[in-house]
This record gives sequence, C-alpha cells and structure tokens, in this order.
Amino acid sequence: MGWLGFELSVLRHLKFRSVALPLAGEPNLGRYLKRWDARLLANDPARWAWTKSLAFVENNSETLTEEDLDTILDDAYVPRNYFHNPTLLTSFNETDAWWFDNVRANAERLESPYKRALALSLGMAAGDYVFSFNLDTRDLRQPLSLSNVFRRVWSTLSRPVDNGQRNTSSNQPVKNFLAELYDVDLLFLRLPRTARATDSRNTRVLTWREEWLRQGKNSASEPGRDRAAKLSSHAETKEQYLGL
Repeated sequence: MGWLGFELSVLRHLKFRSVALPLAGEPNLGRYLKRWDARLLANDPARWAWTKSLAFVENNSETLTEEDLDTILDDAYVPRNYFHNPTLLTSFNETDAWWFDNVRANAERLESPYKRALALSLGMAAGDYVFSFNLDTRDLRQPLSLSNVFRRVWSTLSRPVDNGQRNTSSNQPVKNFLAELYDVDLLFLRLPRTARATDSRNTRVLTWREEWLRQGKNSASEPGRDRAAKLSSHAETKEQYLGL
C-alpha cells in the first residue's frame, strides 16, 4: 500500500482523463484511478494480471451472487476421472489440486466474462492463502478449508468502481499494445519487480497462477510465462528493464 500511495501522490500533480497501463500487474492502481473518473486501458502479457484487470478495472458493475458461488464451488473437492490440468500436482497436494481443478472448470459455467474473471481472481486469492504457509506452518492449515477461504474473500470484496467510462483490459505483448494505442492522455509504465533467488515463493505463485488459468495448455510458450522467465533473471539498469 505504501508504494501505491507514492504512485498516487505523484499522479495527483498531473492532469489527465485517460490512462494506459502497459504492464498493469495487480489491479490496485487501476481501481484507484477509476475513482478519479479516469478512463483506464489496462494491459498485461500475463493471463493472471489480465484476468484481474477484467474483474476489477474493466468491470464497472457486475458482482458474484450466492448462486454464483454455489456454481463455482459445486463438488469442488470431489475427484473426477482425470485432471483437466495435471500440472497442479506440482504446486499442491492432491486434495488441493482437485479443488483448484474443479473450481477452474466450474468458473467456465458462468455466462458473464466479468463474473468468470471475478471467480478466477478469488481462486487466485485461495492459492495465495495456500502459499502463505511453509514447511513450518503448514500444520496450522485447516483441512478442506479452501471453499471457506473463497467465500471469506468474496465477502470482503468492495463493489466495483463505476467511473462511467468504457474501460478496457487486454492480454497482449507490450509492444503490440503500445503500437495500437491512441487518444490517451497518460502512459504509466510500472516496471514489475524482478525475481530474486531469495524470492522463490513469489515466482512460484506467479507461475502457478499462469498455469492454472491456462489449464496447463502450452503455458511454457505463452507470453505471460515468457515474461515470468525473463523476470526471474537479474535486472538492475533501466536498459535491462526495458528489454523485459
């Protein structure tokens, strides 16, 4: 929140009605700028970041209902004949892997793309919960608790910010997004934090998010995965950052 506050304090001194975010990342900045009635054009090559922008930046009004939650969490812990995404077993135990696999499939049953994005964003929050435990603390986790975690996070969501604008979100390489950009007052480039050897947890979280959303299909060759691989290398200078 401290870094976000710094960014907002800088932006307050500028006059703009529209903002482009080539590397949106987490949607917090976009949500705040919507409160200033600015039109947002959010982009990120990573599927996880685009999904969150769709849910919280482009979306002006839609929310998940209790009925939607029943659909998303329907038989979430029940094993199927096979995993849609067996790569989940590299990140979670089998019980958790079934939950994430089933929730990912159930989210596709929602008709609205905004509701699907909200459901997937809550699923990522459940994943963050799992990754918040380590070998020393994992015994503190309550068994079969992910559906409760999902509902708890849902209950804390604030209503979407409706800025009366046609906000957009896209999942393009940065160069493509910039090439198609026009009629925008401000371009705000937030360079992502590079992964360090001491920050392997953050890298694992971003990797599983991407694989979960893509359901393990061709994830190694997709732009978001390629970006994650680049960010795992050291970048210290502006030139190295701009080459990401």
